Amino acid sequence: MKELESLVKDLADDLSNLRQLFEAWNTGKFTKITNTWIDGNQVMQALKISQRTLQSLRSKGTLPYSAINNKFYYKISDIQNILESNYNIKRNSK
Repeated sequence: MKELESLVKDLADDLSNLRQLFEAWNTGKFTKITNTWIDGNQVMQALKISQRTLQSLRSKGTLPYSAINNKFYYKISDIQNILESNYNIKRNSK
């Protein structure tokens, strides 16, 4: 029963965070949100990556993080920077 309560709480937290991001995007306050810290589960869900992939990004120094009591936190702005730096547009050559 505790596991279910924990799962529901985590889901509620995730929905709250998504709502905040959506509202910030719509009101033009998104830059304030980008300095927000999110946990590893939120990163994995957002990027659709595994725990091992996230660990590799940390280990290689690709994704900066902060750790408190063996729980990792990441800045949204750091994740955006990584995505932007790896952005690739394939253009058709004529």
